[in-house]
This record gives sequence, structure tokens and C-alpha cells, in this order.
Amino acid sequence: MNVALRLIRRGFPNRRVRCLTDSQLLVEQLRGAAAVRIEPICLLCQTTRALIDQFPPETFKLVRILCDLNRLADALAWEALDGQ
Repeated sequence: MNVALRLIRRGFPNRRVRCLTDSQLLVEQLRGAAAVRIEPICLLCQTTRALIDQFPPETFKLVRILCDLNRLADALAWEALDGQ
């Protein structure tokens, strides 16, 4: 997510961004409502939060979608990881 946020800020300034995830935990962690207990993930979360904070509030939205709606993205990711 961090690389994508940096690319969006650099290549598409002042554009609206909607970040979709099927992880309720991720949404809560990035909003500060849930704790991050694993140190490397905590650092990554802090970096991500700092990047999100660079967007004006009205231009960035973090949205949780249902897992069923994310099946195609999951399948494509696993396909890419398997090298198929």
C-alpha cells in the first residue's frame, strides 16, 4: 500500500483515492481504533498512516469490502505469486 500511496501522490496529485480492503483489522489499525502488536507491522502501519495523512481528508477513503467481493483480486494475487 505504501508504494501505491507514494505513486498516487506523485503522479496524480489532488485526485480522490479509495483504497479497498477485505481486512476489517487493517482498517481499524490504520484508523487507530485497533492496536498493532507486532513491531515490524507497527512500523509499517505508522508509515502508511503518515502517507494517508498527506492526503486532504476529503480526497482519501479507506473502505472495507466483504471477502466475497474480493475473490477475484485474491485469485489474481495467488496466481501472480505462483508464477502462473
